[in-house]
Amino acid sequence: MNSHALSGSRKSLENDAGIAGPAGTHRVSRQRRDIQGLRALAVVAVILNHLFERPVGGFVGVDVFFVISGFLISGLLVREVAASGRIDFVAFYVRRARRILPMALLVVAVTVAATYLLYNPARGASVRTDGIFASLFAANWHFAAVGTDYWQTDGVVSPLQHYWSLAVEEQFYLFWPWLIIAAAFIGMRTGRRSATAVTAGLMVLVAAASFGYAVWQVAAAPTWAYFSTFTRTWELAAGALAALALPFFGRLDTRLRSAMAVTGLVIILASLFVVHPGSGIPAPGVALPVLGAVLVIAGGTGHTTRSMLLLTNPVSQYLGQISYSLYLWHFPAIILLRVFFPDAGMAYALAVLSVTIVLSVLSFHLVEDPIRRSGLFGRAGTPRAPEGRQGISSRAPSPWKPVALSGQGVLTAALAGVLLLNPAGLGAGASSSASVATATGTPTASADAGAAADAGAAVQPEPGADVAAAVSAALAAGEFPEFSPSVESLGTSAWINEVNSDGCAEISASNFDKCAEGPASPVKTVAVLGDSYAIAWMPGIRAVAEDANYRVVPLTKGQCPSASVQVTRDGGTDYPECGEHREWALAQVREIKPDLLILADADNTLSRLASGSGGDGTPSAVNEVEGGLADTIAAVQDSVGEVLLLAPPPAGRNLQDCVTRVGSPADCVSTVSEQWRQMQEAQEGAAGSTGARYAATDRWFCDASGACPGFVGTTPVRVDTSHITAAYSRFLAPLLQSIMFD
Repeated sequence: MNSHALSGSRKSLENDAGIAGPAGTHRVSRQRRDIQGLRALAVVAVILNHLFERPVGGFVGVDVFFVISGFLISGLLVREVAASGRIDFVAFYVRRARRILPMALLVVAVTVAATYLLYNPARGASVRTDGIFASLFAANWHFAAVGTDYWQTDGVVSPLQHYWSLAVEEQFYLFWPWLIIAAAFIGMRTGRRSATAVTAGLMVLVAAASFGYAVWQVAAAPTWAYFSTFTRTWELAAGALAALALPFFGRLDTRLRSAMAVTGLVIILASLFVVHPGSGIPAPGVALPVLGAVLVIAGGTGHTTRSMLLLTNPVSQYLGQISYSLYLWHFPAIILLRVFFPDAGMAYALAVLSVTIVLSVLSFHLVEDPIRRSGLFGRAGTPRAPEGRQGISSRAPSPWKPVALSGQGVLTAALAGVLLLNPAGLGAGASSSASVATATGTPTASADAGAAADAGAAVQPEPGADVAAAVSAALAAGEFPEFSPSVESLGTSAWINEVNSDGCAEISASNFDKCAEGPASPVKTVAVLGDSYAIAWMPGIRAVAEDANYRVVPLTKGQCPSASVQVTRDGGTDYPECGEHREWALAQVREIKPDLLILADADNTLSRLASGSGGDGTPSAVNEVEGGLADTIAAVQDSVGEVLLLAPPPAGRNLQDCVTRVGSPADCVSTVSEQWRQMQEAQEGAAGSTGARYAATDRWFCDASGACPGFVGTTPVRVDTSHITAAYSRFLAPLLQSIMFD
């Protein structure tokens, strides 16, 4: 589409865009210090959230980035159409490539190489695959396709997972310029509306459709909802609409605009603490920070209020200037530095912040900014407002003048953030939402762990001499053995494929008859009810059944505990199917009347209660789970011979993270967590009130002090941080047999 074709609508675009036109028309400043500071706030929030899991809503910094990018890019495109009647698509994409590709590819290359150096070849190959998709700006679809859960701390996290947001932005830029120029063409052809009005109308339609689709997708497929470009488009469109509305904002009273900016900043800051993974991400959960970002942008039109010092101070300005580099480097640093700091303490946090800052400062001044101003991919850059995350000011700082002063300010701010968000002080461990979750308990013995509220209701099976000796030997090991199965073969997805090879991991009416098969004349019938932890016990239980001629009836479903409580899925979304499955399963128990019913649940049931009674295993959560277990037992007690409450395995370290070229077996040792102890309390209480039996399992995985190795003999204990391997489950078959019909 050429300049002549759009000449009829150009004047309208010029006036509405506020860039060119008659005298007195509002002109958009090329320098928006408030937006630069907004970038700083966004990237700091993201880094702190990924590193400390606090503030809980820090991940919304990415959504603020989306609004800023939509605002800047749409403004540039509208101004180009206003000035020339066309969009130079080649020049547009060349500018995008020059500003995005060099740094993105550099970080990908360094990250893949570092992974190969630090981990095993399989982990390196996996990250290399992630790097290919990241380089092609398709990371979001890749991670969605492989089932990556952004909130998960259980599996191996890719150090390039954060590239999903870059992919969303670049995919957005593939179609957005065409929408703008199509709107201008429609405006010219109709003659009844200004081109900008048509553009705004189309943007509103696109944003509304994207928001509605996101709300639906969050409930239907939360992983796809999080990573999808279609569910995120409304956020970038919100920024685009703000760009089109600049003339209107510029005509508002200065005091009103100041109030809008301050209100927007307060909303963003509040979002960091009130938005959480269960809010419905990205819709409607991030509507609050998106609104806040729009208000800050709108309120800062034509002026910068003194009340925005949080955004306009020198440190924030420099952080905003290097925000793209900060964003790219922080996540590989969080993941890869765990090799050297397996305990993820304060030294680890300081190392992550230091490495991120140093690499970001160096790469910005030596790579990002010089290339942005070079002739790479085309003619040299002109002194115009940079696009995307790379900056606002048309003047770049001198390469080294700001480094010392600003670097000191950045480090000081980072340390202040560490102390503010981790008030327990330097002795407290730092956790990471992007890394493997660490145990929170202390390595203390549980001498009376098997004592129930009602004496005799619980059993504390002593580990066999061979198991105890193997656990002790693993704790004393000085080097890693040749694992069988190999560490490369572990992982939650691989484990699911293994335990579900016969299609009998999750049971429903469609596969119940096939999966409940057993010997023609079984000695006894054993039914197993519970979530994925119960599924993990099944290889050992089946091994017992084969030797003793038992019939095993699985009634398991992932993330659905046997306790009659309402839970959410990991990530906080509703899970009504769980209650429906439990009622169906209990009906099957009443019909088959098993000799033994085994109830096995994950200890994180305490943190997934839909009632919200206690996200961290508070007494109210313990009481709710205890009551739910008692209700389940009461519902079938007249139909079963015995009920056995089987404790979950204590959580541990993920071998794919802790087995490294520079580490030792001690890096894979964990301790029995407080959450496990609280689940024990709930299970013991239910056993005591119903006459059921309870079997603790901590001594099957840990020594008397509560230290738990990541492997026993040559067998990996867990496939991730929680689910035990099929091999270790079978290894424990003799212990399982000793308690099943004790």
